[in-house]
Amino acid sequence: MLLHTSLLSLCLLLSVSAVNLDSPENQQLIKHETKPVPVIECPNGFFPIAERCVLIDPFLEGTWSEVLYFCSSFELEIVEIDSASMYEELLKLLRYHELEERDYWIGARDETDEGFWTWESGNPVAMGSPYWALDNYYDSSNYEIEPRGSTSENCAYLSKARYYYFDDAPCTSMKSAICQTPP
Repeated sequence: MLLHTSLLSLCLLLSVSAVNLDSPENQQLIKHETKPVPVIECPNGFFPIAERCVLIDPFLEGTWSEVLYFCSSFELEIVEIDSASMYEELLKLLRYHELEERDYWIGARDETDEGFWTWESGNPVAMGSPYWALDNYYDSSNYEIEPRGSTSENCAYLSKARYYYFDDAPCTSMKSAICQTPP
């Protein structure tokens, strides 16, 4: 058995040593490029998330318009969750800093065109999973995905009661603020 293992090791060594690592073909395979990860420098009180700085203010409560005004008064935007990875980072941040006691407005609404959700930037909001909450309010045996608020609920928020999935509510409801620097 020892002889067999030694012969196998020798064959492997010979086959590896026969490979010319300096050949252009192999250099192309060996070449490993890394792209630098952008370092985001954020002011005090802000958190770097998805190439932007995010400010979470659990103490401020306002309507959707008041939160939009609050953010814009600091030359910020109401938060736009434009990717699942950004959403995941934001949820981790809320948990890590124990900021899970409030609902938070996000920059999505369908006031101008019912059922067509857009961010303040004008970009469309991704619908369905993994963003929007499930609802069985009207029928406990039938789950439907939010948003379901018809014309009375035109602004989106991160719902504490729904584990911070998106939900829709009247824009006059009182919720806390998450602002961001432009991406």
